[in-house]
Amino acid sequence: MEIRYEPTSGFLDRRGNSADLISRDLGLQHWEIGDNRVDVFSQESNERAFVSFRNCGYSCVDAEPAARFPDRAGKFLRFLGSHEILPEPLAVQRIGVRSKFLKPFEGTFHDLLDRYLKRCGGPAPGFEAISDAQLEDVGMTLELADDLGKFRTQSGPMNLEAQMRFFMGNRDVRYPEVGLYFDVDYHSERHQSLRMAELALKVKILAEAGVRRFERIDSLILAR
Repeated sequence: MEIRYEPTSGFLDRRGNSADLISRDLGLQHWEIGDNRVDVFSQESNERAFVSFRNCGYSCVDAEPAARFPDRAGKFLRFLGSHEILPEPLAVQRIGVRSKFLKPFEGTFHDLLDRYLKRCGGPAPGFEAISDAQLEDVGMTLELADDLGKFRTQSGPMNLEAQMRFFMGNRDVRYPEVGLYFDVDYHSERHQSLRMAELALKVKILAEAGVRRFERIDSLILAR
């Protein structure tokens, strides 16, 4: 999650105190203070929150259950408002919520590639003959919009090596040999004045929409 807002100079005078307060509230042991920004993060760096004079954000890895991410992100936003780290209401310029998913596949990479091409799409028929080459992999990027905002999706089959790169090198997770990946990035650039509780609700709605998008592609590609 990333929230962009009109620059607020008051934050710069409270960086040290803000780092300590956020660290204790979220239970994240480590923090860094930069010229314009404060970061707090876990020992394993699998959970991180930051706030600056122009944007703030929250990220986590392996958010199980799915509700954990919007719950923690919402708690962080409400804390920023209740402790006057950021002003309320906040002059929001952009709301962005990005989610990455991976579903294990029982089969080979090329089995999943073949299923993806048949059920989701790929190069036009005759592509291999025209290119005089064999298709080894595919990834699809789509730019879309719905009543919540604009969003970009990326999806495709993924082997173990690519998973380690794509999912931030989190080696504490046991990755499958082959999996279907899905990346959805929702954003709204509507300028609006919001209280933190309202902002937290919008983040939750976008996060839940991302989960539903993944469930649909999962059902389409991996259903028998």
